[in-house]
Amino acid sequence: MVTAGQDGVDASGSIDPDILDMCAKTLFHTLETTTVVLPENETFVHTGDIDAQWLRDSAGQVHPYLVPWFPGGALVSQDKRLSRVVSGLIRRVATYIRHDPYANSFNIDSTRQFTEKQRSLGRHDFVSTWNYELDSGCYFLRMLYFYWKAVPDAPVLRERPVQEAVAIMVELWINEQDHEADVYPKGPLFDCQNCDGPYRYPGLPRDGKGRPTKRTGMTWTGFRPSDDASMYGYLVPANMFAVVALGYVAEMSSALWRENEGATELASKATRLAFEINEGIRTHGIVDHPDLGRIYAYEVDGLGGFLLMDDANIPSLLSAPYLGYEYDPEVYANTKRFIFSKDNPNY
Repeated sequence: MVTAGQDGVDASGSIDPDILDMCAKTLFHTLETTTVVLPENETFVHTGDIDAQWLRDSAGQVHPYLVPWFPGGALVSQDKRLSRVVSGLIRRVATYIRHDPYANSFNIDSTRQFTEKQRSLGRHDFVSTWNYELDSGCYFLRMLYFYWKAVPDAPVLRERPVQEAVAIMVELWINEQDHEADVYPKGPLFDCQNCDGPYRYPGLPRDGKGRPTKRTGMTWTGFRPSDDASMYGYLVPANMFAVVALGYVAEMSSALWRENEGATELASKATRLAFEINEGIRTHGIVDHPDLGRIYAYEVDGLGGFLLMDDANIPSLLSAPYLGYEYDPEVYANTKRFIFSKDNPNY
């Protein structure tokens, strides 16, 4: 009998059957426990034992089905039922973004009754929580892009509400580059209940505006992927993810939607915004560590303030290669040494 090592692989290169069984069960756990197939070709994917759907979590939960690491490509391209689940989720998320682009999680329907305190936090009908998190939109864009690559002829990809949801996120990110100046998106796509003024969330400093920031090129966020409030406004790993996601938008706009009205402008906006955010990261998101040299900060404000830490959630600084961000190798290596040291408060 050959005994597998700690990595689950024995001397012959075979994987422990128990490891394979565990991975298989985990792979389909989302379908078995958190997925609700809805009418109108939609899908609702709630988060674990919480009955709300987070934009980040739901897209992350189906992502293993979209990655082409199986024989024959991504699982979603090989199973019509899986394709139906993911295309339905894309439709549902597009609807939610159209409903309120600042919200990060949503209810399955509009029947929930909210207290006055909850309504003051931006919660209403479909909106479960209104914590504006930059990474929420990034996850939607990544899901859409990977699904396109796996199932390029899927009808959902060419539906107008889906393209509108993409345009909404890009426009919101552009406006939130100037959060300090109270710039907020306007126009027919921004007619939601909470879209009639600059974003304010009770509990954030300065009556919900957040701590002071200065324009850097990066785009502002109120909350981290942990749902904790951001300290300095410009969350560097989330902005890294945004650069990658905007590359997806530019490619989809130029190839998938090239015949659609506004596609050329959307591609141009996405390309320009990605460049500005990336320049902001390079200029303001890298700081000098006394022992390690230049490293990526977790958060900055453009005024000289910065936070050195990393978080177990994704996007994180550690996850930059996984996200597909073109990082500076030396700066990332220094950052990685910091993350795996006791200097990182979350080590």
